[in-house]
Amino acid sequence: MDTDIDVSVSDATETLEHSLPSLQNRYMLTQVGQQQLVFPSHWVGEILLIERSQILHLPFYDRVLLGLVHHNGSIVPLLAAHLLLLETSKQDGRLRAMKETLTVVRLSPTIDGLASVGIVVDQVVGSLTAEQIAKQRLFQLSDLPSQLWQPRW
Repeated sequence: MDTDIDVSVSDATETLEHSLPSLQNRYMLTQVGQQQLVFPSHWVGEILLIERSQILHLPFYDRVLLGLVHHNGSIVPLLAAHLLLLETSKQDGRLRAMKETLTVVRLSPTIDGLASVGIVVDQVVGSLTAEQIAKQRLFQLSDLPSQLWQPRW
């Protein structure tokens, strides 16, 4: 009887090991203005729809940090992807109107330095394989400004 349990546990472990590489090779495609931004699938914890009125704004922090929102018993910092892209590409920084309902890619709690942070995008477009992302902009941790979490006094 114990051997049946051992076999089923090893089968489950083997199945999990085979599914992880496929998740590692998948990417989530999002739209931010006219640009597309890609997140590795294993970085994505969940997709949220947040009402603009729920955001607690933090005026003394970098403008990329839109504010905080309370979600399922935790505080989620929200970063504006369109402002991140402006800073990395040095494009024109015209202000955009914020929609009433925001689409947020909440990063996985396992991501060092950005655990459970929400990235505000315009929309989630779909999923891609590693071969399909050659022309897409891949989100990197280095895209974040170094002073992001520091107050601007």
